[in-house]
Amino acid sequence: MKFTPKVLLTTMVAAGALVTASAFADNVAAATSSDVSRQESIMNQNSYGIKNAAGLGSDWFQRIRVSGLANVDAGYSNVSSKKGTNYHDDTLSNANSSSDISLNNANLFIDACLSDFSSAHLSVAYADNNLDTLPVRKVHAEGTGDVAYLEEAYVSLHNFAQSPFYATIGKQYVGFGSYDAHPMYASLSQLLSQTNATALQLGMVLPQGFYGDVFGFRGVRPESNRTLGQINTFGGQLGFASSADDVSFDLGVGYIDDMASSVYAQNQLFLTSHNTDYVGLPYARKSVAGWNVHLALASGPFYGKAALTQAVDTFDKADFSYPDSTLGARPVAYDVNAGYRFKTAGHDSSFELGYGHSRQASGNGTSNNGTLNRAGFYLPQNRYEALYNVNVMPNTDIGFGLVNDHDYSVANGGSGKTATTGTVRLSVQFA
Repeated sequence: MKFTPKVLLTTMVAAGALVTASAFADNVAAATSSDVSRQESIMNQNSYGIKNAAGLGSDWFQRIRVSGLANVDAGYSNVSSKKGTNYHDDTLSNANSSSDISLNNANLFIDACLSDFSSAHLSVAYADNNLDTLPVRKVHAEGTGDVAYLEEAYVSLHNFAQSPFYATIGKQYVGFGSYDAHPMYASLSQLLSQTNATALQLGMVLPQGFYGDVFGFRGVRPESNRTLGQINTFGGQLGFASSADDVSFDLGVGYIDDMASSVYAQNQLFLTSHNTDYVGLPYARKSVAGWNVHLALASGPFYGKAALTQAVDTFDKADFSYPDSTLGARPVAYDVNAGYRFKTAGHDSSFELGYGHSRQASGNGTSNNGTLNRAGFYLPQNRYEALYNVNVMPNTDIGFGLVNDHDYSVANGGSGKTATTGTVRLSVQFA
């Protein structure tokens, strides 16, 4: 059976209707405060911020909560000075090693409770120009250096004490995959799935844990219609999340009909394929759908997570190429992490090990008359990482990370190099 937006979204809506019909009438009205809290957490799973929204009070200042956080990184790498995942792009740096102190991100959040059925979320960010996570408009307009941008701004219509349905309208991370928007090291699967857009997202979260959403927005413009923008990207997600005592899990499957709309893919289209339309935004010659599955488990002090993102078809080779394919790249990436929570001298701490792997997601080192053809994703083929984090004082964490990336071979579009990067992160927040 061929996957198309119409087939997949129809399947999601039908599945959601079956679940709703069997459970809504008897159980939604009896939703407890803990149910509502869990439902809101699922709805906001990709939203960036401190998850404690303002309450409904009689005065305006009682309805608004201001919070913020910042992540400052100090790092050393043995390969190149280019910030981001594309460590092996030798056309951008000839350095054998590099070190840096950078502001990965600083965010100011404003959350407002507008009524019993409406709320608003605003996130203003200031960051170093990290090519993995910054919106393409900022990368293109301002090049390297620090930038300020609007990361999220949306209105949410919901009241889970009355109904399991919700709508979010505005700039947001859509429901394709599950991730932390600004981790120390963005996982390979996250880079292929993390999508920030001005979108309409409709969803439901039942008290029993079933959830789903569908969304639409104007994504990367196809080559055939670069001068006329239109709502052309659609997707959705279905999942189940539950917790009891010290055990919790979350399993979800998502679909998007254009993987080139992810934050990372848009930046790569501009930086490596140089595809831009009349206003300087990237375009793709071919729309390629993708799917994602994520799983998170926790039991007592142990926790783990896994994710996989894969393209359904091959890209146009002028957008994203792979030397082994005459048609273009069909990328896939997956990550597996396992961790343990404990105390360090009485302070909450965690230690985590992870492994990531990608296929057909290299660069393309093919030389054409001495010019490097750089159309590609430029992900490492294998990644090994270790993370240790400790809460040294209230609202202040220190994290230590070590990541070892193995690039694709030269024959497969990589450099054949191995890169090792160490990072110390200071994280602070206020609410």
